[in-house]
Amino acid sequence: MIRIGVFPAVLTLFTVLAVLAAPADASSISSPPTDFDSLVVTAETAGREGKPVEAIHDYEQAASVSPDRRDEIRGALAFQYAWAGDLSRAKKEFKIARQLNPEDYDLWMGQNLVINWMGDHLTSWREYTSVSRKYPDRSAPWVGLAASQNWAGRKDLALNSLAWADRLEPGNRDAKELDRAIRIELRPMAGVFYDWSEDSDDYQVNSFWAEAEFSPNPQLRLIPFLNQVGIRRPASPVIDETWIGLTGAFRPATRLNLRGRTSVLTNPPSGSDFSPLTVTGSVEWTASDRFKFGGGFEHFAVVSFVTFPDKITGESYGAFIETRPDWLSTIHLGGSYAKYPSLPSVDGRWNLQARASRQIWAPIRLRSGLSARYL
Repeated sequence: MIRIGVFPAVLTLFTVLAVLAAPADASSISSPPTDFDSLVVTAETAGREGKPVEAIHDYEQAASVSPDRRDEIRGALAFQYAWAGDLSRAKKEFKIARQLNPEDYDLWMGQNLVINWMGDHLTSWREYTSVSRKYPDRSAPWVGLAASQNWAGRKDLALNSLAWADRLEPGNRDAKELDRAIRIELRPMAGVFYDWSEDSDDYQVNSFWAEAEFSPNPQLRLIPFLNQVGIRRPASPVIDETWIGLTGAFRPATRLNLRGRTSVLTNPPSGSDFSPLTVTGSVEWTASDRFKFGGGFEHFAVVSFVTFPDKITGESYGAFIETRPDWLSTIHLGGSYAKYPSLPSVDGRWNLQARASRQIWAPIRLRSGLSARYL
């Protein structure tokens, strides 16, 4: 009986609350806009409030209501796709919008921004140069040009472009922020690292690495380092090594990048009359935004408990090609051949690699891919 009595009371209470919460006049509820102009207004409002996804929804709905008027909003829609991170769609909309309005400055700048974000830095470099020539009194094209030059590896030219932007518009905030970011990258740095590994042959390697990094000029990076290595294996001699060396990276031209490293063993074991020297060098040529290739050489020394205290010295020659089918994907093919002059009886070895990856989450540049290797 108690249950029967409570249920109607609760039901009655909910009914009363529902009646109180209901609007006095259902017609007072505002319905979402359905005509083209009203949807565009709500999209513009969302865009100003920093809500690109909502703005895209309203713009697309407006275009579906009046397909013949889509061209009126292509430029605004392209910008919102860019802010939302859908760069492929943004590039498509910018391309069509610029075909309709080839002299529109804002559309040209927006298109270049998207091209640069997609990793096509050389292309955006050319486009920003064209904009700066057509609008020589505006600072924004020079800031965009500096961003393209920086991402293309030319920090020296980027700083020059930013200096020119500052002359055109003293105190330009974007120019100052980018200039500061570049100069922070060029500041001296130092770091220490520790690494431990063990392989299937019971080798245990402990490595302590310390390095400093500095730039005599924006295109040259030098990194002196110290590497303390301890190599252990059961029932084998104890091997401790101290290496000192220097790593360098130099970009003398926009498309050409050089890297090298050399190191020397400072404490060769007793019974050994040499100090192994390792040398690594590589050259990389960027043929276009979507294709680059390069090659390298390495002279190395490998610890062998069989030949200890001597080392197995080797030389390796390699080459690679890398392409980007689209702005999210990368395909890398490489190979090298190693030979061992200190062991004439040992045949050379090939090392072939293939990698394919694709960015799947832009905020942290998360990539997913496959890798294959033949030894």
